[in-house]
Amino acid sequence: MKGKNTLLNRLDFFRLIPGTGKRAVTPGTVQYVGVKRSERVEIDAVYYNRDSSTFTTVLDLDDIDLKVSEGGVTWINFSGVHDLEIIKKAGEKFGISSLTLEDIANTTQRTRVDLQDNYIFFVTKVVNPEGKGASSSLQQLSIIMGDGFLLTFFEERHEFLDPLVERIKNGMGMVRKLGSDYLMFAILNISLENYFFVIQSIAEMTEDIEIRVLENETDVSEHELYRLRRRLIFLIKPTLPLKEGIFRVMRSGHRLINFRTLEFYNELHDQASHLNETLESLKEIVVGLFDLYFSMISSRTNRIMKVLTVFASIFIPLTFLAGVYGMNFKYIPELGLTYGYFMFWGIVIVMIGIMVTIFRKMKVF
Repeated sequence: MKGKNTLLNRLDFFRLIPGTGKRAVTPGTVQYVGVKRSERVEIDAVYYNRDSSTFTTVLDLDDIDLKVSEGGVTWINFSGVHDLEIIKKAGEKFGISSLTLEDIANTTQRTRVDLQDNYIFFVTKVVNPEGKGASSSLQQLSIIMGDGFLLTFFEERHEFLDPLVERIKNGMGMVRKLGSDYLMFAILNISLENYFFVIQSIAEMTEDIEIRVLENETDVSEHELYRLRRRLIFLIKPTLPLKEGIFRVMRSGHRLINFRTLEFYNELHDQASHLNETLESLKEIVVGLFDLYFSMISSRTNRIMKVLTVFASIFIPLTFLAGVYGMNFKYIPELGLTYGYFMFWGIVIVMIGIMVTIFRKMKVF
């Protein structure tokens, strides 16, 4: 099992505790909370409409002109939230409240949705099944969806949205035909698909451990089972509120959600429900594995104790006989018998036979 599912080994407990490491500050104060980083925040911009698309790397947010996307969508992706100046500047340019900016910079947020008049804020945890070059495959994604624009904030450079970028570039699917609300759906949909990939890995691990436990293999340890349960909990915690968040977007009646995309969000809601049910089923299986493992350990221990008890029960009377005739008294009548030695072994064999017969009738073995 060593080296298998290395992605799951990098899931960080720290990221699942809201407010971890956050000092008490005035609400609305933008303060970075997360893994210490020093790399430059990369900003990529995608402008697209039905007929064309443009991809560029942004060096200065002032260079972004939302007018060029009239009739289309501007998608700005930030790879990093540790540079507070960039976060604040994005807030000023796109009219984002300081409370939302505070949540973006705090990478320990719980999955939730915030509905504002001019935008929808969706924050969740995403997992990258590839995990290439990433210090952690579980990271926070913050989405700001406005009228004709969408902002995504990741903790670090990612790759799992590359298929979506390719679809935009090649004009595939519905993404270039619909607005920013569909783009947010597409991103959340990829996020859910990636969770299913990881769940499949956990399911394979669970099945492998279950087979080994049932076959009484001794290389399965409680530490391995504990790590499996821990990884599962790491996935359950951020995904449970996803269903509720998607439902809020569907039922909000927000002006930014077009009725044409509601059916897509309904499908997304069903996927989130399926994800939660799958995780819950896996959780029950893992709990059952713990019970099975300790039951097998107990059964193996009982078998060993049974064997030891049988041997002890057989040798206790033999030890008694050997002790009696091994005493240093001057006169022991049986010691003078010509066939005393052979009589002793005859008695020993008869006693062993009687005890084995009794144990067999008692179905001890």
